[in-house]
Amino acid sequence: MNVLLPEAIRQVLLWREGRRTSLELLSDDEEEALHKAGEEMLLKTDWVYDTMRMRESRLRSLVKGGVVQLPGAGVGTRSRPGKRSIRYR
Repeated sequence: MNVLLPEAIRQVLLWREGRRTSLELLSDDEEEALHKAGEEMLLKTDWVYDTMRMRESRLRSLVKGGVVQLPGAGVGTRSRPGKRSIRYR
């Protein structure tokens, strides 16, 4: 599984990019070139998703530390107070 999964992902990326067009094996040199191209595609990441993941991670750590409170968390109205303001005996 540790070998097949990354290779399968490489092959899917090569198909999506249009670099691999046949099911048959190519010559050793052509397969090596495709493998290197697939490796480069694996290393590329979408910076938008990376930025969103970093932002969400930072927000979770701030909420966990009590620095930031998410909107609506524990907030109520005068007639319906938030859960944090109710005292149980």
